[in-house]
Amino acid sequence: MRESVLVVTLDARRFWVAFDVTEHGSFLSVELGLPGGELPAIGALVNGGGTLEVNCEAHSWSGEALLAAERRLCEEISRRYIALQRSHADRFRTRLTLNLSNLTWTRGAKNEPIVPTHQRCARSGQSVSCEVEWPLTALPRTNQNDVATIALRAALDPQQAPSDNSSWVSLPEPVAFEPGLELRRLLLLETETNFGENPQYSYQPGSEQEYEIAERTRPANLRVTGAEARNDWIADVSIVSCRPGAILARHGAVALRRSCGKLGEGLIFVGDVPTATFEWGRATAFHVRQGKLHAISETRAYEPDSTSEVAAWVIQAIAPDGARDEPILLEMQTRPCMATRASHNREYSTLTLGCLKPGGGRGRWITTTWVWSDAHGTYLQR
Repeated sequence: MRESVLVVTLDARRFWVAFDVTEHGSFLSVELGLPGGELPAIGALVNGGGTLEVNCEAHSWSGEALLAAERRLCEEISRRYIALQRSHADRFRTRLTLNLSNLTWTRGAKNEPIVPTHQRCARSGQSVSCEVEWPLTALPRTNQNDVATIALRAALDPQQAPSDNSSWVSLPEPVAFEPGLELRRLLLLETETNFGENPQYSYQPGSEQEYEIAERTRPANLRVTGAEARNDWIADVSIVSCRPGAILARHGAVALRRSCGKLGEGLIFVGDVPTATFEWGRATAFHVRQGKLHAISETRAYEPDSTSEVAAWVIQAIAPDGARDEPILLEMQTRPCMATRASHNREYSTLTLGCLKPGGGRGRWITTTWVWSDAHGTYLQR
């Protein structure tokens, strides 16, 4: 009795499928899966890491029952999140189905037609042998740069539901898909957002500099009335499709480009090659000083001592060849520091931070100012 054989091979720029099957039906389905990450959680963030599980019955901090309007909002966000989770997971798998009668392919549960790059098939009695080459874009998404395993499943019944029990097969060596690898090596890193939650990156192999960021939106307070119960913070999660954005500034071979998502990271290109990220924040300016391009950003971070965001200035100096100095961080040393405000003059040679220091009734407003010094090549506190 002749045994069926299926081989899937991947390299940096293409993949192909070879098989020899005995016809017991009219179709052959090959399901492929690549490693993919879970979406960020939507519950309230906890100091020290993690999130509280969403509970649409009672306030997480006080245990008091949610009001009807609060419960409806909570349930709406939860339903949206569960639906997003399902659709997100599906994108890390793909099913390619061959019609053994006419040797044409379809893709996915909707059986959409798809044409391989190259196909060579032969029949011998009840068996069909094929070698089929595909572009990388026929693969599903993944969140790993160096893919070491794939999920693989084959069936002669295309109506059979996709299985969570696909066999994960180790590749002989990890595959780093081209093109776009340099950019993904910068972005597919563990990077915390200003809200303490790691975003999830993914990309479509073969799509050059495309990538996606799945991240929490700014959390909203469910508490719609009353002031005595502790707040319950719950966030939506959004998925944003990204590519390197508009050029913000140039100097020599260096171009600074805008990124997307709320991480506030821009991209440093030397020629056509992305080499690093920089923080562009909310009010970025660019000035050439002493032969280097300065990217000046106002940033904000969560301050546990005051349960609010505090501002800081970050200055990244970049040489014409892309070499970077250690970033200059200007922040107030007062703790806790509430309601921080940042200001600057037109040339960004004078940078100021002010904040409300608690105590003594309403507290008192204090400021710190830094001025650029050509002699010292940095900002000095005034």
